[in-house]
Amino acid sequence: MTQPGVEEYGEPCRECGYSWSHSFDELIALHKRVHAGFDKTVRAHTYGARIDELAWSVGEYICHVADNESIWVERFTGLPAMAEPRVAPYDQDALAAARHYPEIPFESAMGAMRRARAAFVSAAYMTPQELTFFHPEPGAITVLDALRLAIHDSHHHLWDVRRITGAASG
Repeated sequence: MTQPGVEEYGEPCRECGYSWSHSFDELIALHKRVHAGFDKTVRAHTYGARIDELAWSVGEYICHVADNESIWVERFTGLPAMAEPRVAPYDQDALAAARHYPEIPFESAMGAMRRARAAFVSAAYMTPQELTFFHPEPGAITVLDALRLAIHDSHHHLWDVRRITGAASG
């Protein structure tokens, strides 16, 4: 089985430098550092900043990370009880439009991201890493593979946010 993410993004990721070989413990530590990076980087005055080459603003990325991690919590907590473990897809752009990401205030989005982080870590510890399930995009994957995908998403978006805030302050 090919490791999900490597073929699409490279090893390491061609853009953000994320490595797909992290162990569970390394992933949890990286996840903590990524969220500390968001807390250090994102401020109310840069929350609405954007750059032309990216579709979303800083705030929209914050909302997406919170939603993505919350969706993974939902997925992880349900998998062990399923006779045939599987997850449903979601369209991140449709969700962003439905939730009106540009209208979500800084304080609300940052709070949602912090709550999602805590729930994500808890769900990661409670879900067997070796459990295999079906995901409509990569196919059959393990929970550990899913953690790698989800944490890459957050890591990559911190890289995006840093690009935007660097451009906004420069």
